[in-house]
Amino acid sequence: MIPRMIRRSAFRQRWVRAASTPLAFALLAVPNAKAWDPSTTHTAMIDEAVRRSTIHKRWMEASELQRGIFSGLALDPNTLPEATRREIIVALRHAHAEAGGVSLGGPGACPGPQAPAQTRTRCIEGDLWEMTALGWLRLGLVLEGTPRNRLFHHFLDRTDPSAPVWSDRELSPIALRPRVRRSGGSLAARVAGTGFEGRGTSAIGWFVDPQDPWAPPATLDHLRQASLSATRSEREQHLVLGLIGLGALLHVAQDLSLPAHARGDLTAAFYPLSERPSDRGFPLQEYARRTYGRYGLPLGSTPATTEAPPAPDPTRLILGYEGWEGLGAFTAQRFFSEASLPEPVHVDPRFAPVEAATRVLGDEHGLLTAETEGARLTPWPADLGYLVSAHGRGLAAFFLDDEGRVQLFLDERVYRDQVAQLIPLGVATSVSILDLFFPAFPPVAFTIANGSVELDFPDQTDPYLLRVLAEAPDGVRQQVYEARLVNGSNILIPDDQWKHATTLVLVLENQTETHPAFVAERSIRVDLHPKPSVPVAPLPSESPSPDRDKLKTPYPFSADSPPPLSGSPSESPSVERKGVTPAPPSSQPDTPSLPVEPEPPAEPKPPAEPEPSAEPEPSVEPEPPTEPHP
Repeated sequence: MIPRMIRRSAFRQRWVRAASTPLAFALLAVPNAKAWDPSTTHTAMIDEAVRRSTIHKRWMEASELQRGIFSGLALDPNTLPEATRREIIVALRHAHAEAGGVSLGGPGACPGPQAPAQTRTRCIEGDLWEMTALGWLRLGLVLEGTPRNRLFHHFLDRTDPSAPVWSDRELSPIALRPRVRRSGGSLAARVAGTGFEGRGTSAIGWFVDPQDPWAPPATLDHLRQASLSATRSEREQHLVLGLIGLGALLHVAQDLSLPAHARGDLTAAFYPLSERPSDRGFPLQEYARRTYGRYGLPLGSTPATTEAPPAPDPTRLILGYEGWEGLGAFTAQRFFSEASLPEPVHVDPRFAPVEAATRVLGDEHGLLTAETEGARLTPWPADLGYLVSAHGRGLAAFFLDDEGRVQLFLDERVYRDQVAQLIPLGVATSVSILDLFFPAFPPVAFTIANGSVELDFPDQTDPYLLRVLAEAPDGVRQQVYEARLVNGSNILIPDDQWKHATTLVLVLENQTETHPAFVAERSIRVDLHPKPSVPVAPLPSESPSPDRDKLKTPYPFSADSPPPLSGSPSESPSVERKGVTPAPPSSQPDTPSLPVEPEPPAEPKPPAEPEPSAEPEPSVEPEPPTEPHP
């Protein structure tokens, strides 16, 4: 292990010296210049975030159990702008089937009707693409990395993480231009020799970019239209595009749990991964992919990475909000990346371990005081060891180079600790983003009475715009009501506005000037809640008729019990019961009529003594025996 560490570090020294010339960047292709791997690490983080979030539960509650995260959603490529359609096609080509990012159907996927049945297994109606909602989220991960020039807005500025632009001080513009052109830069950049020159839009600037079709502003607009559009196909189309944009946002946010991205270190993307010249990329990304794959990542929470609190926008989740340190801030201020390590320095071997660590760190390390105060080199003096914090966490490894200087580098032990800390933090941030873009609908009580729907928002204090849409059986929605909710509201909607609808859809949109407009939806099936009828009492002079008595409540006793006596408080209408024949009226009106069991047909028998009649109810005084009824 130790000789390998020294060889890799010495090789890194040769690489840094060679990369100082523009020709080195012009000749190198970097196929692995990604952050976390989309098919393994990113996919595992998204799956865990979906499992922890409440997005599935909220969808099921809002749609009356009609839609969940595993529901199939279709996208018609013929209705998309040409640029959007082309980007989705490229993303589908790069998606991995194992990661669930490959759709059914699509242009040309369905052969003719005379083709064998086994060749039509991926057919969908027309040229539609179809995947689950989770599948479209995963496709957004892939789309955000194709072409690779989209990865340039996955960084924060090292000196000012909140800046809308970032720059890498380690690379010159002349060295970067060839690399950017190979990464999918525009034709104008190729012809003019311009493009990304070490300075560009940061992740914070991309969060509010109104031009990018997959940035959060466009995603929020799609999710809004997914509730307000008229037809079911239009709503489904916007929902799919919104999910792709949300997957792209999760990709950007999760990349900021990589120290090189959080510290604006693009140079780390050209770090040698092996002796092969073309094998370049982020070492931490490659370590996580090869060591943990998709199913072995340490996704559990650690004391430093608790669940992120609700935030009003994605920027707060990255930079910090109400006690939450922020994903980007935590990563940049507590972990080193490959090219942001302090420069090699000479250290007197007579220094104490803490004093030697202070000498090695210098003044521009960019870490929090909590990480560097009390840090030490262990062992020291030594030719090889670790720079550890006061809590014992390895910040970097070190070795003495040929000139006797202490040079820091990152090895597998440091990478293992970074993965254990940062992957759970990226998952926690992803959970908060999902819950932010699909917020919970506030408590609402509704009643349907007297031909109207009454909505009561008792605990609503935030300013929201409420829209009520009536959805017909064919799925067409039409807005029937609009109001602003402040400090609770009680709303009455007459049935003349929704009498032909089967569902009332409540759409809430927050109305704050400083935060993006997120939309929450709730459906109420009015056809499953019929209007109560008003009972009509009979007139006092009206006497009940036998025909009306037959329509009253069924007989309250079982077929095996005798009926109540006439004139008793439990008197009920006479009904015919199987196996019981009512007795004819008696000449004495005050004498109750007692039932007599019918005699089954049988052969004539010798005359017998007449049997006494059946005993009356226990609550009535028994009458003396009488002759049996004929």
